[in-house]
Amino acid sequence: MLFSLWNTFLGAICVKWIKVQGHSMHPTLKDGQWVRVDRRAYQKCGPQRFDIVLLEHPRRAGLLELKRVVGLPCERVVLASGRLIVDGVHVQQPVGASDSGRGAWELGAGECAVLGDNREHSTDSRAFGSVHRRFIIG
Repeated sequence: MLFSLWNTFLGAICVKWIKVQGHSMHPTLKDGQWVRVDRRAYQKCGPQRFDIVLLEHPRRAGLLELKRVVGLPCERVVLASGRLIVDGVHVQQPVGASDSGRGAWELGAGECAVLGDNREHSTDSRAFGSVHRRFIIG
């Protein structure tokens, strides 16, 4: 019984449910859809390329965003003509990511580049730059 209560308590503080608002991650995530976020996901290791993460907007405290990680620490990432180039190598994007937008990032230690799948309707690293790992919630 105590073990069950402990697991319920841990689940309540380690899991966050977020309701998608807007179309920046369409078609992967739809407006009004609920998403479960594991706050412990990146305690031991950082996000991997193409993970969808919940992050706090780096320039607007308290604003939460769901975005896809496209660049990892210490990489050079270029988005041009619908192509994602990482350290000079073309990387195939996940199905659903639109083929528009431009940007370039030299990522430092602990930094990621994030993009919405619906690039025409997304505020992401193209607007606010790279995101330090401390802003990634889960």
